[in-house]
Amino acid sequence: MVKTLRVTAIILLSIVGITALLGGAALIIDPSGQSMGMKIEGLTGTFFNDYRMPGVILFLAIGVLSSSAALLTLGKYKNYPMLIFYQGLILTGWIMAQIYLLYDTHILQAVYGFFGIILMLCGSYLIFKKEHHSALY
Repeated sequence: MVKTLRVTAIILLSIVGITALLGGAALIIDPSGQSMGMKIEGLTGTFFNDYRMPGVILFLAIGVLSSSAALLTLGKYKNYPMLIFYQGLILTGWIMAQIYLLYDTHILQAVYGFFGIILMLCGSYLIFKKEHHSALY
């Protein structure tokens, strides 16, 4: 079970990391969002004038951190369960902020929100196992 959850987390973190790096870079390069089919009007009511800063946040907080967590989990860094949990929390928070702030919603928000919840559950289980069954590690 531990190995299955670790591999699941690596796969999800890798998918999230790669897509966030690409999406964040696209928004940084084209802050209008048009290259990704987004309209600037979607930011109405937020404190953003364009998609550049959300792109930077997406690139760093989701892309870089998820990719790093995937690599550290792959290498069995001693605190990798905490990294999995916290990255799931960050991802879920990011999706919740999008749903709250943005005018439009998209099915990918549900998919990535689900990924965030799965990561938090995997991380929680692995933390529990590590604390109570240190022989597994």
